[in-house]
Formats: sequence, C-alpha cells, structure tokens
Amino acid sequence: MAIKLSIIFFCMVIVSLYIMRTYRNLSSVEKENLKEELRNPVPLLLIALVYIGIMVLFMGLFLDFDVLKYIAFVLMGFGLVFIGAEEWKEDFKRGLLIVTAGSAVLLVTGLHCVGMFF
Repeated sequence: MAIKLSIIFFCMVIVSLYIMRTYRNLSSVEKENLKEELRNPVPLLLIALVYIGIMVLFMGLFLDFDVLKYIAFVLMGFGLVFIGAEEWKEDFKRGLLIVTAGSAVLLVTGLHCVGMFF
C-alpha cells in the first residue's frame, strides 16, 4: 500500500514540476494573459475535469479501488461535455463529437455503476 501511495505522490510531484516549468517558460505577456484567465477560474476548472479524472483514474488503478474509477470516468465525462460545449461555439461538428463522446462516457459509466449495485 505504501508503494502505491508513493507512486501516486511521485506522479503528482512530476505534474507539479511540469506546470511550474511551463509557467517559467512563458513570456511576460503570456503570464499576464494567464493571470487574467485565472481571475475567473470556473471555465478552466470545468476543462480541467478531464485531467483531474485521469489522475483519479490512475489513483483508482493503483489502489485497486473501484469507486475511484467510477468517479474518474464521471469527471472525465462531464469534462468532455463542457469542453464540447465550448468547442461547439467555434466548430459545430467537432463540438458535437466531443459532447457525444462525453455523454457516452457518462451513460456507460452510469449503466455499469447501476449494474454493480444489483
């Protein structure tokens, strides 16, 4: 169990270091744009649901905990729906495809979860 938790911690440290390195490599104009975007973090958090879901999925796989896997797929499904809704404004077909994929993930996860309880 300690090895699994250390692997999860190590992965989170790697992601954090990557984010810090990427931020340092931004130009001053890009840093200001990022600060402007972070003043209203809700759209970024909705888009980040997919990445949070991926991290939770790996935690569920390492810990062999099925509930975390379901939570991960639900987060990824909602994230895909929100990303698709944003993309829909620019490109209808691509947005529709992403929303459909997110909805399918939510539907399959929901059906599988309901089957787990019966």
